[in-house]
Amino acid sequence: LDTIVYPSCFDANAGLFEVVLSKDDATLTGELNHASIIDGIRLCKAERHRFKHMNMTDLEQKLKDTQHCRTRLIATDGVFTMDGDLAPQQEIMTPQSVASLAAPFVSRMAASSTMT
Repeated sequence: LDTIVYPSCFDANAGLFEVVLSKDDATLTGELNHASIIDGIRLCKAERHRFKHMNMTDLEQKLKDTQHCRTRLIATDGVFTMDGDLAPQQEIMTPQSVASLAAPFVSRMAASSTMT
């Protein structure tokens, strides 16, 4: 079992993608994700695809567009720091995305300071 320990959420978000993804993979990321997620995706060699904020139709299209990739990682904030929106996690993990072998990545960086 391998483990990577990061000193902060920002470092974890920025460092994860380069470790787990290659040029044969793709990231599907929300357009309003935190800077640490964006930086991490820029550092890796995977294809980069952005879907419109909270737009599941656009995400589904990106899933279709990346079927040729070995691994597809859907990256989103759990809570968007700029406006406080909650990511539609149930909609992201639809039967279609699961069947298409897309893996979810949900950052909880801002979630610890929210109240519902």
